[in-house]
Amino acid sequence: MLKVFGSYLPEYQIMLVCFFIFLTVLYMVLVICEGTWERQRRAMLQDSALLIVIFLITSGLCVRSRVFGGEQDTMILFKIPYAFLFIMGICGYLFAGIQMFGIFKRRRNYLRENAFSCYMSMPEKPSGNFCILEKTGDSPDEGIYTATLAVQSYGSSDFSAAQLSHFVVQAMLDADTLPEIVSCDLVTEYNFPDTTRKRPRYQAVFSITHY
Repeated sequence: MLKVFGSYLPEYQIMLVCFFIFLTVLYMVLVICEGTWERQRRAMLQDSALLIVIFLITSGLCVRSRVFGGEQDTMILFKIPYAFLFIMGICGYLFAGIQMFGIFKRRRNYLRENAFSCYMSMPEKPSGNFCILEKTGDSPDEGIYTATLAVQSYGSSDFSAAQLSHFVVQAMLDADTLPEIVSCDLVTEYNFPDTTRKRPRYQAVFSITHY
């Protein structure tokens, strides 16, 4: 017969409690990555629900466990077989690992498929899809700066220029994940054909607050 959690020595209880604490932290990181990188509502809700379940299990093992100074009681978690809790934790780690690997793979493929060149001025021989960055304003205020940045997206067609501008907007809106960036807001985005060179072009203007 399998021994329940409550019948194990304190050392083994501590080990399993720490096991679930690390699992809780891992799911917190997973949910944050899904919310800030992928912005996939369904996956974030699913893993948020798992985070809540794991947090409740961890709390139940910690709060009334004799490991932390209390006495053994009749909580249902203490009647669950130790091996079952351990296998449940292993499955949680495997699922979180698969999810994190999927996020990493999708991000890598996204960057590889949508890579483009950025310049501060028009290149001598422009070709393909590329962007030109132009800083149009800056206002310092006690160590915090607010800059206006215009990003011009060039493409071989109106569609490719618009698509590139969309990628730029998505990337710029994630800039606030960098430690030196406080916020990055889209001011406007519009069709801005280059009549001089007769090339399709879109322009997006951002307001960036940074240190």
